[in-house]
Amino acid sequence: MYEVSLTLLQKMLLSLAVGAILGLEREHSKRQTLLGIRTFALISITGTLLTELSKDFYYIASSIGLVGIFAIALFFYFFRATHLKNALGLTTVMMLPLTYVLGMLISTNYILESIAATVIIAYVLIEKSEVHHLVEMISRREIVDFLIFAVIAFVIYPLIPSSGYTFLEMKLNPQSFVLSVILISFLSFVSHVIVRVIRHNAVLYASFFGGLISSLATVMLFARDKKVTLDALKLSFTSSSAGSILRDGLLLIFINLALFQSTAFIFIIPIVAYLLLTQFYSKDLKLENFKFIYNEPISLNFVLKFAAVLFVVTAITSFIATFSPGPLFYLSMLAAGAVNSASVMASIAFLFTSGNLPKSVAINGIFLGLLGSALAKLAIASNKSQWGSSKSILLLVGLSLVFLIAGYFASLNFTI
Repeated sequence: MYEVSLTLLQKMLLSLAVGAILGLEREHSKRQTLLGIRTFALISITGTLLTELSKDFYYIASSIGLVGIFAIALFFYFFRATHLKNALGLTTVMMLPLTYVLGMLISTNYILESIAATVIIAYVLIEKSEVHHLVEMISRREIVDFLIFAVIAFVIYPLIPSSGYTFLEMKLNPQSFVLSVILISFLSFVSHVIVRVIRHNAVLYASFFGGLISSLATVMLFARDKKVTLDALKLSFTSSSAGSILRDGLLLIFINLALFQSTAFIFIIPIVAYLLLTQFYSKDLKLENFKFIYNEPISLNFVLKFAAVLFVVTAITSFIATFSPGPLFYLSMLAAGAVNSASVMASIAFLFTSGNLPKSVAINGIFLGLLGSALAKLAIASNKSQWGSSKSILLLVGLSLVFLIAGYFASLNFTI
Protein backbone atom coordinates (compact mmCIF):
# COMPACT_ATOMS: atom_id res chain seq x y z
CA MET A 1 0.00 0.00 0.00
CA TYR A 2 1.23 3.46 -0.86
CA GLU A 3 -0.43 5.76 1.70
CA VAL A 4 -1.43 9.32 0.95
CA SER A 5 -3.14 11.26 3.72
CA LEU A 6 -6.06 13.46 2.66
CA THR A 7 -8.62 15.48 4.56
CA LEU A 8 -12.21 14.27 4.66
CA LEU A 9 -13.25 16.93 2.14
CA GLN A 10 -10.50 15.86 -0.26
CA LYS A 11 -11.54 12.23 0.10
CA MET A 12 -15.16 13.13 -0.67
CA LEU A 13 -14.17 15.08 -3.80
CA LEU A 14 -11.90 12.29 -5.01
CA SER A 15 -14.60 9.73 -4.34
CA LEU A 16 -17.08 11.76 -6.38
CA ALA A 17 -14.56 11.96 -9.21
CA VAL A 18 -13.90 8.21 -9.20
CA GLY A 19 -17.60 7.39 -9.26
CA ALA A 20 -18.27 10.01 -11.93
CA ILE A 21 -15.58 8.57 -14.23
CA LEU A 22 -17.07 5.08 -14.05
CA GLY A 23 -20.59 6.43 -14.36
CA LEU A 24 -19.60 8.51 -17.39
CA GLU A 25 -18.23 5.42 -19.11
CA ARG A 26 -21.39 3.41 -18.40
CA GLU A 27 -23.68 6.24 -19.45
CA HIS A 28 -21.73 6.89 -22.64
CA SER A 29 -21.26 3.23 -23.61
CA LYS A 30 -24.79 2.03 -22.86
CA ARG A 31 -26.64 5.19 -23.98
CA GLN A 32 -28.75 5.26 -20.82
CA THR A 33 -29.12 7.59 -17.84
CA LEU A 34 -30.67 5.22 -15.30
CA LEU A 35 -27.31 4.16 -13.89
CA GLY A 36 -24.95 6.94 -14.89
CA ILE A 37 -22.72 9.65 -13.52
CA ARG A 38 -24.90 10.69 -10.58
CA THR A 39 -25.66 7.14 -9.41
CA PHE A 40 -22.05 5.94 -9.47
CA ALA A 41 -20.75 9.15 -7.89
CA LEU A 42 -23.27 8.87 -5.03
CA ILE A 43 -22.44 5.18 -4.46
CA SER A 44 -18.72 5.94 -4.31
CA ILE A 45 -19.10 8.79 -1.83
CA THR A 46 -21.47 6.65 0.25
CA GLY A 47 -18.72 4.05 0.58
CA THR A 48 -16.28 6.74 1.66
CA LEU A 49 -18.59 8.35 4.24
CA LEU A 50 -19.79 5.08 5.80
CA THR A 51 -16.20 3.89 6.10
CA GLU A 52 -15.18 7.16 7.75
CA LEU A 53 -18.06 6.94 10.22
CA SER A 54 -17.39 3.31 11.15
CA LYS A 55 -13.60 3.44 11.57
CA ASP A 56 -13.95 3.33 15.36
CA PHE A 57 -16.60 0.59 15.24
CA TYR A 58 -14.72 -2.15 13.29
CA TYR A 59 -16.14 -0.90 9.97
CA ILE A 60 -19.54 -2.42 10.76
CA ALA A 61 -21.52 0.30 8.99
CA SER A 62 -19.41 0.17 5.83
CA SER A 63 -19.64 -3.64 5.74
CA ILE A 64 -23.42 -3.50 6.08
CA GLY A 65 -23.48 -0.91 3.33
CA LEU A 66 -21.46 -3.18 1.02
CA VAL A 67 -23.83 -6.09 1.62
CA GLY A 68 -26.74 -3.76 0.98
CA ILE A 69 -25.27 -2.51 -2.30
CA PHE A 70 -24.76 -6.10 -3.47
CA ALA A 71 -28.34 -6.96 -2.58
CA ILE A 72 -29.77 -3.88 -4.32
CA ALA A 73 -27.66 -4.53 -7.43
CA LEU A 74 -28.75 -8.16 -7.74
CA PHE A 75 -32.40 -7.33 -7.04
CA PHE A 76 -32.31 -4.55 -9.63
CA TYR A 77 -30.74 -6.84 -12.21
CA PHE A 78 -33.25 -9.66 -11.80
CA PHE A 79 -36.21 -7.26 -11.64
CA ARG A 80 -35.21 -5.59 -14.90
CA ALA A 81 -34.47 -8.94 -16.53
CA THR A 82 -37.87 -10.44 -15.66
CA HIS A 83 -40.19 -7.44 -15.93
CA LEU A 84 -38.71 -5.15 -18.57
CA LYS A 85 -37.46 -5.72 -22.11
CA ASN A 86 -34.44 -3.42 -21.90
CA ALA A 87 -32.62 -5.33 -19.16
CA LEU A 88 -29.30 -3.98 -17.97
CA GLY A 89 -26.15 -5.95 -18.52
CA LEU A 90 -24.59 -7.79 -15.62
CA THR A 91 -21.40 -5.75 -16.00
CA THR A 92 -23.21 -2.48 -15.27
CA VAL A 93 -24.94 -3.93 -12.23
CA MET A 94 -21.77 -5.46 -10.78
CA MET A 95 -20.04 -2.12 -11.18
CA LEU A 96 -22.23 -0.73 -8.37
CA PRO A 97 -20.64 -2.65 -5.45
CA LEU A 98 -17.23 -2.27 -7.08
CA THR A 99 -17.65 1.52 -7.10
CA TYR A 100 -18.68 1.36 -3.45
CA VAL A 101 -15.47 -0.57 -2.64
CA LEU A 102 -13.40 2.10 -4.41
CA GLY A 103 -15.01 4.66 -2.12
CA MET A 104 -14.05 2.52 0.87
CA LEU A 105 -10.45 2.34 -0.38
CA ILE A 106 -10.26 6.12 -0.60
CA SER A 107 -11.46 6.43 2.99
CA THR A 108 -8.75 4.02 4.21
CA ASN A 109 -6.05 6.02 2.37
CA TYR A 110 -5.53 3.57 -0.50
CA ILE A 111 -5.54 6.65 -2.71
CA LEU A 112 -3.14 5.69 -5.50
CA GLU A 113 -4.47 2.14 -5.56
CA SER A 114 -8.07 3.32 -5.99
CA ILE A 115 -7.08 5.76 -8.75
CA ALA A 116 -5.11 3.06 -10.56
CA ALA A 117 -8.03 0.63 -10.23
CA THR A 118 -10.42 3.23 -11.64
CA VAL A 119 -8.22 3.85 -14.67
CA ILE A 120 -7.78 0.14 -15.34
CA ILE A 121 -11.48 -0.61 -14.94
CA ALA A 122 -12.50 2.27 -17.18
CA TYR A 123 -10.00 1.21 -19.84
CA VAL A 124 -11.19 -2.41 -19.80
CA LEU A 125 -14.80 -1.28 -20.12
CA ILE A 126 -14.06 1.17 -22.93
CA GLU A 127 -11.94 -1.32 -24.87
CA LYS A 128 -14.58 -4.04 -24.68
CA SER A 129 -14.11 -5.18 -28.27
CA GLU A 130 -10.33 -5.35 -27.88
CA VAL A 131 -10.67 -7.42 -24.71
CA HIS A 132 -13.03 -9.87 -26.43
CA HIS A 133 -10.69 -10.05 -29.41
CA LEU A 134 -7.77 -10.84 -27.11
CA VAL A 135 -9.78 -13.60 -25.41
CA GLU A 136 -10.64 -15.11 -28.79
CA MET A 137 -6.92 -15.20 -29.65
CA ILE A 138 -6.03 -17.20 -26.55
CA SER A 139 -5.46 -20.88 -27.28
CA ARG A 140 -5.88 -23.89 -25.02
CA ARG A 141 -2.09 -24.31 -24.99
CA GLU A 142 -1.65 -20.77 -23.67
CA ILE A 143 -4.17 -21.34 -20.87
CA VAL A 144 -2.39 -24.54 -19.83
CA ASP A 145 0.99 -22.79 -19.87
CA PHE A 146 -0.38 -19.92 -17.78
CA LEU A 147 -1.64 -22.46 -15.23
CA ILE A 148 1.84 -24.04 -15.18
CA PHE A 149 3.34 -20.65 -14.41
CA ALA A 150 0.70 -20.01 -11.70
CA VAL A 151 1.48 -23.34 -10.00
CA ILE A 152 5.23 -22.65 -10.03
CA ALA A 153 4.90 -19.03 -8.84
CA PHE A 154 2.00 -19.22 -6.37
CA VAL A 155 1.99 -22.83 -5.13
CA ILE A 156 5.49 -24.29 -5.31
CA TYR A 157 7.52 -21.15 -4.55
CA PRO A 158 5.76 -20.18 -1.25
CA LEU A 159 6.15 -23.76 0.05
CA ILE A 160 9.93 -23.76 -0.33
CA PRO A 161 11.88 -22.79 2.83
CA SER A 162 13.45 -19.34 2.57
CA SER A 163 16.49 -20.34 4.62
CA GLY A 164 19.32 -21.96 2.72
CA TYR A 165 21.21 -25.11 3.63
CA THR A 166 24.82 -26.21 3.52
CA PHE A 167 26.00 -29.18 1.48
CA LEU A 168 29.72 -30.08 1.37
CA GLU A 169 30.53 -26.59 2.73
CA MET A 170 28.50 -25.04 -0.11
CA LYS A 171 25.64 -22.70 0.77
CA LEU A 172 22.57 -23.32 -1.40
CA ASN A 173 19.22 -21.52 -1.37
CA PRO A 174 16.43 -23.52 -3.08
CA GLN A 175 14.00 -20.58 -2.97
CA SER A 176 16.36 -18.38 -4.97
CA PHE A 177 16.79 -21.26 -7.40
CA VAL A 178 13.04 -21.54 -7.99
CA LEU A 179 12.77 -17.74 -8.22
CA SER A 180 15.10 -17.84 -11.23
CA VAL A 181 12.87 -20.44 -12.90
CA ILE A 182 9.84 -18.22 -12.23
CA LEU A 183 11.54 -15.16 -13.73
CA ILE A 184 12.58 -17.04 -16.88
CA SER A 185 9.08 -18.50 -17.22
CA PHE A 186 7.56 -15.05 -16.83
CA LEU A 187 9.85 -13.56 -19.48
CA SER A 188 8.98 -16.45 -21.79
CA PHE A 189 5.25 -15.84 -21.29
CA VAL A 190 5.53 -12.07 -21.79
CA SER A 191 7.63 -12.55 -24.91
CA HIS A 192 5.05 -14.86 -26.42
CA VAL A 193 2.13 -12.53 -25.65
CA ILE A 194 3.89 -9.46 -27.07
CA VAL A 195 4.79 -11.16 -30.31
CA ARG A 196 1.27 -12.58 -30.63
CA VAL A 197 -0.12 -9.06 -30.42
CA ILE A 198 2.52 -7.38 -32.59
CA ARG A 199 2.51 -8.60 -36.18
CA HIS A 200 4.64 -5.95 -37.90
CA ASN A 201 8.34 -6.77 -38.36
CA ALA A 202 7.77 -10.30 -37.11
CA VAL A 203 11.32 -11.62 -37.47
CA LEU A 204 12.72 -8.64 -35.59
CA TYR A 205 10.46 -9.19 -32.59
CA ALA A 206 10.71 -12.97 -32.92
CA SER A 207 14.48 -12.95 -32.64
CA PHE A 208 14.57 -10.34 -29.84
CA PHE A 209 11.93 -12.00 -27.68
CA GLY A 210 13.26 -15.38 -28.68
CA GLY A 211 16.53 -14.19 -27.14
CA LEU A 212 14.70 -13.56 -23.89
CA ILE A 213 13.79 -17.25 -23.90
CA SER A 214 16.85 -18.85 -25.50
CA SER A 215 19.13 -16.92 -27.83
CA LEU A 216 21.04 -20.09 -28.71
CA ALA A 217 17.86 -21.85 -29.85
CA THR A 218 16.75 -18.73 -31.73
CA VAL A 219 19.92 -18.52 -33.82
CA MET A 220 19.85 -22.29 -34.32
CA LEU A 221 16.29 -22.22 -35.69
CA PHE A 222 17.06 -19.31 -38.01
CA ALA A 223 20.25 -21.00 -39.21
CA ARG A 224 18.36 -24.20 -40.05
CA ASP A 225 15.79 -22.38 -42.17
CA LYS A 226 16.94 -22.48 -45.80
CA LYS A 227 14.79 -19.47 -46.65
CA VAL A 228 16.59 -17.23 -44.18
CA THR A 229 19.06 -14.91 -45.93
CA LEU A 230 22.49 -13.96 -44.66
CA ASP A 231 21.28 -10.52 -43.54
CA ALA A 232 18.30 -12.05 -41.74
CA LEU A 233 20.61 -14.49 -39.97
CA LYS A 234 22.89 -11.67 -38.85
CA LEU A 235 19.81 -9.79 -37.66
CA SER A 236 18.68 -12.84 -35.69
CA PHE A 237 22.08 -12.97 -33.99
CA THR A 238 22.25 -9.29 -33.03
CA SER A 239 18.59 -9.04 -32.02
CA SER A 240 18.53 -12.27 -30.00
CA SER A 241 21.83 -11.33 -28.34
CA ALA A 242 20.31 -8.03 -27.20
CA GLY A 243 17.28 -9.90 -25.83
CA SER A 244 19.45 -12.51 -24.14
CA ILE A 245 21.69 -9.98 -22.39
CA LEU A 246 18.61 -7.98 -21.31
CA ARG A 247 17.14 -11.15 -19.80
CA ASP A 248 20.39 -11.90 -17.96
CA GLY A 249 20.51 -8.35 -16.61
CA LEU A 250 16.91 -8.50 -15.39
CA LEU A 251 17.59 -11.84 -13.74
CA LEU A 252 20.56 -10.39 -11.89
CA ILE A 253 18.52 -7.34 -10.82
CA PHE A 254 15.89 -9.53 -9.17
CA ILE A 255 18.38 -11.84 -7.47
CA ASN A 256 21.06 -9.35 -6.36
CA LEU A 257 20.62 -5.68 -7.24
CA ALA A 258 23.96 -4.67 -5.69
CA LEU A 259 25.87 -7.04 -7.97
CA PHE A 260 24.01 -5.73 -11.00
CA GLN A 261 24.91 -2.16 -10.07
CA SER A 262 28.56 -3.17 -10.06
CA THR A 263 28.30 -4.91 -13.45
CA ALA A 264 25.65 -2.82 -15.18
CA PHE A 265 27.84 -1.68 -18.07
CA ILE A 266 28.63 -5.30 -18.98
CA PHE A 267 24.94 -5.50 -19.91
CA ILE A 268 24.13 -1.96 -21.04
CA ILE A 269 26.92 -1.42 -23.57
CA PRO A 270 26.41 -4.72 -25.49
CA ILE A 271 22.61 -4.30 -25.48
CA VAL A 272 22.80 -0.81 -26.99
CA ALA A 273 25.45 -1.90 -29.51
CA TYR A 274 23.54 -5.00 -30.62
CA LEU A 275 20.33 -2.99 -31.00
CA LEU A 276 22.14 -0.48 -33.21
CA LEU A 277 23.46 -3.34 -35.34
CA THR A 278 19.96 -4.81 -35.49
CA GLN A 279 18.63 -1.49 -36.77
CA PHE A 280 21.38 -1.43 -39.39
CA TYR A 281 20.71 -4.98 -40.62
CA SER A 282 16.93 -4.50 -40.71
CA LYS A 283 16.96 -1.57 -43.14
CA ASP A 284 16.81 -3.58 -46.38
CA LEU A 285 15.00 -6.69 -45.13
CA LYS A 286 11.38 -7.64 -45.79
CA LEU A 287 10.56 -8.74 -42.29
CA GLU A 288 6.85 -9.42 -42.70
CA ASN A 289 7.37 -12.89 -44.17
CA PHE A 290 8.70 -14.42 -40.97
CA LYS A 291 6.70 -15.83 -38.09
CA PHE A 292 7.44 -16.20 -34.42
CA ILE A 293 9.35 -19.43 -33.90
CA TYR A 294 8.05 -20.19 -30.40
CA ASN A 295 4.48 -21.50 -30.43
CA GLU A 296 4.18 -22.07 -26.70
CA PRO A 297 4.31 -19.26 -24.12
CA ILE A 298 5.75 -21.45 -21.37
CA SER A 299 6.81 -24.87 -22.56
CA LEU A 300 6.89 -27.29 -19.63
CA ASN A 301 9.70 -29.07 -21.41
CA PHE A 302 11.63 -25.79 -21.63
CA VAL A 303 11.04 -24.97 -17.95
CA LEU A 304 12.21 -28.43 -16.84
CA LYS A 305 15.31 -28.23 -19.05
CA PHE A 306 16.19 -24.77 -17.77
CA ALA A 307 15.68 -25.90 -14.17
CA ALA A 308 17.93 -28.92 -14.76
CA VAL A 309 20.64 -26.83 -16.44
CA LEU A 310 20.47 -24.20 -13.70
CA PHE A 311 20.76 -26.85 -10.98
CA VAL A 312 23.73 -28.54 -12.63
CA VAL A 313 25.52 -25.25 -13.36
CA THR A 314 24.88 -23.97 -9.83
CA ALA A 315 26.11 -27.19 -8.25
CA ILE A 316 29.25 -27.39 -10.40
CA THR A 317 30.19 -23.73 -10.08
CA SER A 318 29.51 -23.79 -6.34
CA PHE A 319 31.77 -26.80 -5.95
CA ILE A 320 34.53 -25.29 -8.08
CA ALA A 321 34.28 -21.88 -6.40
CA THR A 322 34.48 -23.51 -2.97
CA PHE A 323 37.26 -26.05 -3.52
CA SER A 324 39.14 -24.94 -6.63
CA PRO A 325 38.68 -21.23 -7.45
CA GLY A 326 40.70 -19.67 -10.23
CA PRO A 327 41.18 -20.66 -13.89
CA LEU A 328 38.98 -23.75 -13.61
CA PHE A 329 36.10 -21.62 -12.32
CA TYR A 330 36.45 -19.15 -15.18
CA LEU A 331 36.60 -21.97 -17.71
CA SER A 332 33.39 -23.41 -16.28
CA MET A 333 31.68 -20.01 -16.60
CA LEU A 334 32.71 -19.76 -20.26
CA ALA A 335 31.47 -23.28 -20.99
CA ALA A 336 28.22 -22.84 -19.04
CA GLY A 337 27.56 -19.54 -20.81
CA ALA A 338 27.74 -21.35 -24.13
CA VAL A 339 24.90 -23.60 -22.96
CA ASN A 340 22.74 -21.12 -21.04
CA SER A 341 23.97 -17.69 -19.94
CA ALA A 342 20.93 -17.17 -17.66
CA SER A 343 22.02 -20.12 -15.54
CA VAL A 344 25.46 -18.51 -15.20
CA MET A 345 23.93 -15.22 -14.00
CA ALA A 346 21.74 -16.98 -11.46
CA SER A 347 24.55 -19.21 -10.23
CA ILE A 348 26.98 -16.31 -9.79
CA ALA A 349 24.31 -14.24 -8.05
CA PHE A 350 23.60 -17.09 -5.60
CA LEU A 351 27.29 -17.58 -4.83
CA PHE A 352 27.85 -13.84 -4.39
CA THR A 353 24.80 -13.47 -2.14
CA SER A 354 25.86 -16.37 0.06
CA GLY A 355 29.37 -14.92 0.42
CA ASN A 356 31.09 -17.71 -1.49
CA LEU A 357 32.27 -15.46 -4.32
CA PRO A 358 34.24 -12.17 -4.19
CA LYS A 359 32.94 -9.28 -6.28
CA SER A 360 35.94 -9.24 -8.63
CA VAL A 361 35.53 -12.95 -9.39
CA ALA A 362 31.77 -12.48 -9.89
CA ILE A 363 32.37 -9.69 -12.42
CA ASN A 364 34.86 -11.84 -14.33
CA GLY A 365 32.44 -14.77 -14.30
CA ILE A 366 29.58 -12.66 -15.67
CA PHE A 367 31.78 -11.38 -18.47
CA LEU A 368 32.90 -14.90 -19.41
CA GLY A 369 29.34 -16.22 -19.28
CA LEU A 370 28.16 -13.59 -21.75
CA LEU A 371 31.22 -14.19 -23.92
CA GLY A 372 30.56 -17.93 -24.00
CA SER A 373 26.95 -17.29 -25.05
CA ALA A 374 28.02 -14.99 -27.90
CA LEU A 375 30.68 -17.42 -29.18
CA ALA A 376 28.26 -20.36 -29.11
CA LYS A 377 25.67 -18.48 -31.21
CA LEU A 378 28.33 -17.39 -33.68
CA ALA A 379 29.62 -20.95 -33.96
CA ILE A 380 26.13 -22.16 -34.86
CA ALA A 381 25.59 -19.33 -37.33
CA SER A 382 28.95 -20.04 -38.99
CA ASN A 383 27.69 -23.46 -40.08
CA LYS A 384 25.15 -21.76 -42.31
CA SER A 385 26.22 -22.45 -45.89
CA GLN A 386 25.36 -18.89 -46.88
CA TRP A 387 28.23 -17.56 -44.80
CA GLY A 388 30.65 -19.25 -47.19
CA SER A 389 34.03 -17.57 -47.11
CA SER A 390 32.58 -14.19 -46.21
CA LYS A 391 34.14 -12.16 -43.46
CA SER A 392 30.79 -11.43 -41.80
CA ILE A 393 31.27 -14.05 -39.12
CA LEU A 394 34.72 -12.71 -38.22
CA LEU A 395 33.33 -9.19 -38.13
CA LEU A 396 30.57 -10.18 -35.71
CA VAL A 397 33.05 -12.08 -33.56
CA GLY A 398 35.27 -9.01 -33.40
CA LEU A 399 32.38 -6.66 -32.66
CA SER A 400 31.03 -8.96 -29.94
CA LEU A 401 34.42 -9.03 -28.26
CA VAL A 402 34.67 -5.24 -28.47
CA PHE A 403 31.17 -4.74 -26.99
CA LEU A 404 31.71 -7.15 -24.10
CA ILE A 405 35.26 -6.00 -23.31
CA ALA A 406 34.13 -2.36 -23.36
CA GLY A 407 31.33 -3.21 -20.94
CA TYR A 408 33.71 -5.20 -18.75
CA PHE A 409 36.27 -2.40 -18.36
CA ALA A 410 33.50 0.19 -17.90
CA SER A 411 32.11 -1.92 -15.02
CA LEU A 412 35.54 -2.11 -13.42
CA ASN A 413 35.79 1.67 -13.38
CA PHE A 414 32.18 2.79 -12.88
CA THR A 415 29.33 1.65 -10.65
CA ILE A 416 25.70 2.68 -11.06
